[in-house]
Amino acid sequence: MSRFWPPNGSFGANPVVIDSESGIDYGRNQMDLRISKAGGSQMRRVVCATLIVLVVCAQSQAPQTIQLTIDYNDGVQKQFVLPFQAGMTVFDAMTAAKANPHGLTFDCDPKFPCNAGRANRMLASIDDVKNQGSGASARNWVFWVNGVASDQGFGVCKIGSTDKILWKFDIYHAEQPRKACR
Repeated sequence: MSRFWPPNGSFGANPVVIDSESGIDYGRNQMDLRISKAGGSQMRRVVCATLIVLVVCAQSQAPQTIQLTIDYNDGVQKQFVLPFQAGMTVFDAMTAAKANPHGLTFDCDPKFPCNAGRANRMLASIDDVKNQGSGASARNWVFWVNGVASDQGFGVCKIGSTDKILWKFDIYHAEQPRKACR
């Protein structure tokens, strides 16, 4: 319940809204608000800051997400917007996308299986597209986080909320990996 100041309702140039439960003074920025009463309605000037507080509260409760893009390098891409969880890795994001009804499949190299320790996982394929191995024209799955080539494997590369992960099936580019992971 909010109360208006001055209490007599005769607002001058600087009305104040005070929350009667918390005692918070929401300031003096004004806007019009129609308040309904039995027998009619009355126009009052109230604090604009109240609406700002409500918007900020609503935004802070919005779920945090990450974006995962799979680029097959043939004109086809899959994109997923996934819920973020603290401590999440690129592997965890892939696993979350796998659970999606229209998700993806991926496998790890048998020498470095997906159920091995996080540091020992190596991607072998996404959907039906397998790594081609070594060679100047061989294409393999490579990932970037926020446009930066990763310096860590996908099992240990931690990501943050709002990060964008890109897996691309491409030839090796002598791009120096940098600190893409958190």
